[in-house]
Amino acid sequence: MPKIHTYEVYEKDHRITQEFWGGYVRHNQINRKVFNLEGEQIDDEFITENHAIMMYNPMLGYDEKVVDSKE
Repeated sequence: MPKIHTYEVYEKDHRITQEFWGGYVRHNQINRKVFNLEGEQIDDEFITENHAIMMYNPMLGYDEKVVDSKE
């Protein structure tokens, strides 16, 4: 069967939340762009949604002065 489409899988709406119990949860969506043989995007499809408890503190090594610096 000949190849008629190409795909690009990507992450969308990524965020990390701190929950009331003190831990962190990572949230995101996985989508894919569909392209025809000419390279034109013909669709953008939702694949799945993730909500995963993180087993580490994502803020380890976080330096507010560096992250929020406007310089």
